[in-house]
Amino acid sequence: MNWLRANSLQMRLATRLGALFLLATIMLVSMFLYLSYDLADSLSRRDLFELAEELAEEIEDDGKLADVEELIALGWLKEDTHYAIFDNERRVLASSDTAFVEIVTDRAIVSNRTDTFKLDEFGTPPRNYLGLINRERSEAGRVIILVAEPEQIEQDMLNAMVWDVFFKAVWIVPLFTFCTLLVGVLAIRGGLRPLHNTAREAVAINPDAMSTRLNTDNLPSEVFPLVSAVNSALDRLEDGFELQRQFTANAAHELRTPLAIVTGAIEGLGNNESLVKLRQDVARMNRLVEQLLQTARLDSRAVHTHESVDLYKAARHVVEYMAPLAIAQEQSIELSETAVPTHVIGNAHAIEDAIRNLIENAITHAYSTSPIMVTVGAGGSISVSDRGVGIHVENRVRLFDRFCRGDGVAGSGAGLGLSIVQEVMKIHGGSVSVTDNPGGGACFTLHFTAQQ
Repeated sequence: MNWLRANSLQMRLATRLGALFLLATIMLVSMFLYLSYDLADSLSRRDLFELAEELAEEIEDDGKLADVEELIALGWLKEDTHYAIFDNERRVLASSDTAFVEIVTDRAIVSNRTDTFKLDEFGTPPRNYLGLINRERSEAGRVIILVAEPEQIEQDMLNAMVWDVFFKAVWIVPLFTFCTLLVGVLAIRGGLRPLHNTAREAVAINPDAMSTRLNTDNLPSEVFPLVSAVNSALDRLEDGFELQRQFTANAAHELRTPLAIVTGAIEGLGNNESLVKLRQDVARMNRLVEQLLQTARLDSRAVHTHESVDLYKAARHVVEYMAPLAIAQEQSIELSETAVPTHVIGNAHAIEDAIRNLIENAITHAYSTSPIMVTVGAGGSISVSDRGVGIHVENRVRLFDRFCRGDGVAGSGAGLGLSIVQEVMKIHGGSVSVTDNPGGGACFTLHFTAQQ
């Protein structure tokens, strides 16, 4: 698929989206671990607060407290939990053991607020403890309670919680990642759809459709300036094409008058060999000017193709017009008539130009003693065939390009005749083809859509 290529914009956006999602996942996991540790620490603190409150509730009005074994049996304490209770005079009212009292007495003496502390390597076996100093109300008055529990309890609770959440959520992460990337790719493809539509519109723009412009509706704001710039460039190109067409038409039109004067003057000078050669040169110039004018008219699209044209009448008119030229070249033209009249919707003058160019091409390049055959088909076709040397297959690819005459083609034409034929057929929604003529030579066929 095209979007999998490394230089694909969709691939780049999807890769960046994946990298962003991976970074976000790492940040979320880190945040989860941080909050988990913070939550575990908060839970440990809450347990110590609750233990301090419970001990304060159990203190009697004389300051007595049940012994450690009884508190453990009641579930108030764990065996590795230590506590010490002081009155306002900092005298010990109760404790779990003397060693703990010795360590925390100084803390109790200077304590005026709730605080936490840690004991490193305390007890047997040595362990790290997390402790809490808090002031509580009791039946014996306000007391200072210090409690401590091993940090291992906090760590065990954290590990149990983290692993429980991890094992429950680990299978969701790949699925969520895949769904996120899939949605991201689909969103990117949807966002780039206007670009694909614009690309399809750009493909349709060619010299035959220079007035077409790229649609700017619903384009992303980042792409809009680029498409607008392309449309502006197309405007300038169209203006350039129009100037070129006008120049060609004006130049050809200006040449017609002096060429007509030169032709008339030569006709009255006699028939010596030099004048015959001069007449041929002037005739070629007249033909070239006429073809330039035809090309300019076709390029300007000032051809109206809305009239009903009888193909046989159009072909007969051209044959009658071209007969003198063929006779002068010691050739002949034959026109075969169809049993049923064939009509097409088009422009009679343009169709006659196409037929004339094919006949001129046959007269000029395919000299033969056999007649040039013009055949009108009942299905809306006209063929011009000759018995000349024919056209090699390798020369047919670019045969209808402007100024292309092919290798080994005789004559001194400019290579515009067949390109004019092709342009006429494009305007009429038809086509032109070239095949080998049975028995030798070439056969050009114009394919129209017959009028129903």
